[in-house]
Amino acid sequence: MGKNGSSEASRIGISNPRRAVFILMTAAMLLAAFPPVAMGRVNLPQISKHIVMSEPDHAALKKYFASRRGDTKDILSEDSERILLDMLPEEFRAGCQEMILQWGTVAEGTERFSVRVLFTTDAEKRDKKQVLLIYRCFSAYAGYRDEFYDERLAVLFIDPDKSSLVLVPHAGNCASCSDLSHIRFDQVLQCAATPLVSLLIATSNNNPCCDGPFRSNEERINYYVLQDSEVKLAASVLRHREESEHDDLNGDMTTIYDAKISEHRDRDGNVTHIGSRYSRSENGELRQTGELTYVWNQEKKEFDWIEK
Repeated sequence: MGKNGSSEASRIGISNPRRAVFILMTAAMLLAAFPPVAMGRVNLPQISKHIVMSEPDHAALKKYFASRRGDTKDILSEDSERILLDMLPEEFRAGCQEMILQWGTVAEGTERFSVRVLFTTDAEKRDKKQVLLIYRCFSAYAGYRDEFYDERLAVLFIDPDKSSLVLVPHAGNCASCSDLSHIRFDQVLQCAATPLVSLLIATSNNNPCCDGPFRSNEERINYYVLQDSEVKLAASVLRHREESEHDDLNGDMTTIYDAKISEHRDRDGNVTHIGSRYSRSENGELRQTGELTYVWNQEKKEFDWIEK
């Protein structure tokens, strides 16, 4: 994008400035308690991968998804699930194991992966399919299974002669970051004959690995272009972020950012721009309001944003 979604958040002052001090102190304590060799990941890797499937797996998935379209709630067949889970790179498997190991002895050895379908759509040609998938790393331990997990997006491109799986990161790769992500389908959009899919990306540092005075949760709407077996992030619009920090010396601080997001369309239903009216408050007192506008750039097939 001409200006990315994370940099606009820093410009409007969402993050608590005292957080930097807290991060440095926490890092020092962790390094003292756990030598670097013993430390493991505390969330899944954020990596981009393009994996071409074998001919037998391509044929099986092509047949399975041939009749499926739209917001698919079907449980994957056992064979289809096995194929998709087997496609995961070793970085994901090792990352999931390391993450669950940080959750204590009750979770040791309980790491699991699942895969589910978010959305299935035909591409421009009827003999092609695009399947949005979510891979989830979780613990089979009953106390953690439904509350704590980390998810990553993948897109399965099924063409007449081949299939490929594209793993899509939604943040920078960070082995020491404790944010866990939950991903939900939002809607399908059209921008000047370019189809987009929007997803809700919710993250939180509520993670069994780590406890401390700083808490954060965030919601973003990510807009993706799916074309030619490639996935491109066209815009990332912040909808909500809350940060709270307990500080016995300086007093507690809670910062909340809220935005009302609206898509504006032309007469043909194409999205021309996205509006985001936001407010930011500290300990319940309004500190800032403003508006961001994301304008569709057909040449680049992405949104450029400006602040009013």
